[in-house]
Amino acid sequence: MPRQADGTMTGAQCLVGPLDLYAVAGAIRLQLVTLQAQLREEQAATAASSD
Repeated sequence: MPRQADGTMTGAQCLVGPLDLYAVAGAIRLQLVTLQAQLREEQAATAASSD
């Protein structure tokens, strides 16, 4: 996070930082949900082929 010359952050920077973290967390969660869905599909296919 960029800072001012004296090392402090502006109010806008303080507000934007957490929003960036929420965006990253949302992207990670989306990837996790997608991976879980793929895993369930693979497990279902494996179970169906072993019957």
